[in-house]
Order: sequence, then C-alpha cells, then structure tokens
Amino acid sequence: MSTSAQITANQHNAQHSTGPKTPEGKATASRNRFQHGLRGEFTILASENSEDFKALCDGLREDHQPTTLTEQLLVDRMAEHEWLSRRAQSFMDQALTLVGTDDPNALALWFRYQTTHDRGFHKCLADLLKLRNEKRKEQIGFERQKHEEAENTRREQVAEARTRTLHAQAALKEFDFEVRSMLQAPLPGHTAINFDGVKPFLNQALEHYFEAKALGAI
Repeated sequence: MSTSAQITANQHNAQHSTGPKTPEGKATASRNRFQHGLRGEFTILASENSEDFKALCDGLREDHQPTTLTEQLLVDRMAEHEWLSRRAQSFMDQALTLVGTDDPNALALWFRYQTTHDRGFHKCLADLLKLRNEKRKEQIGFERQKHEEAENTRREQVAEARTRTLHAQAALKEFDFEVRSMLQAPLPGHTAINFDGVKPFLNQALEHYFEAKALGAI
C-alpha cells in the first residue's frame, strides 16, 4: 500500500506531465485518437470526397457490367476495398511527411491495412470471374443441349421424310404395275395397248386432276 507521502509525490509529478510537446509527438498522439475507418463498417471520411468514391464505383460498374444482385455486390465491395487501400496509402504518406521514419509502428499498421484491402479487392474480383465462368459453362451446356435436341429433331424429320418417300415410291410402282397389267392384257380379237406410250398422257391427266382438285374445281 502506498503511503501518504508517496501518493502526494505521485500527484505532484503528474502535474508536470502534459502530454507530447514536440510536433512529431503531437501528430502521433492525434493519430492515436483518429478513427481511420479501415476496418468495420465502410464510411466516407469527412476529409474525403464522396464524388470521387462515386466515380470509382461507376468506373468499376462500367468495366465489369454486373447483371445480377450478387455481381453488383461484388463490384461494390471491390470499390470499397480499393478506396480503403488508397486511404491507407494516404495515411502512410502523411506519416512519412509528419514524422519521417521515426514511427515504424504507424507505417506497419497502414501497410498492413493496405495489403488487407488489396487482397480483399482481388478476392472479390476472383469471385466475380468464377461466378461468371460457372454461368458461362451452364449457358454453354444449355446451348449444347438445345443444339442436340434440334439436331435430333432434324434427324427424325429426315428419317420420316425418307420413310414417306419410300412408301410413295412403292405405291407408285404398285400403281404402275397394276395399270400396266390392265392396259397390256390382251383382249380377244384386240392388240395389247403399249403402256409406255400411254403413260405420259396418263401422268398429264393425273396432274390436271390434282391441280383442279386443289383449286376446288372438282
């Protein structure tokens, strides 16, 4: 336990301690109280220009053209990390200007924050590119599936057309055979009709018949 004399001596000595007196010491003490905003919730400091931050956001959005909410959030986070990295660099420049290299702890602090936000920027960029790559793969798979389905449909249609053609050719041959047999069958006392000579006229008659039927004339 301190004696009355020790307590009195400590109170007397405390009156002589009024904080840092040199400009360098005062600058250091001022930064100790300063809210640097390099961690926690993102804010624009009073000493910063909000229009510059908006221009940064607009530039990144123009570069990356986010199309979904997730992409937009990643681009916004990139803007925040880039802004805070610049802020940390500004603090390092101020530290070098005010106190030279006599305050290595402050420089190490700002450098650590700058490195953290640089990594954060590239992490968001990597996540954005990965997300888009996965979407691109899904889209390619979807397009490939659509192409395969269209190709299968075309093949089915070709096969059906070939089948109809074969059936038509078979029916034509059967019709040709039946007409030929009927016309060329020798009748008692008559000469057999030459089917090959009659066939062109028969084909022409059939064409006129189907044209008239299509026009509703018969």
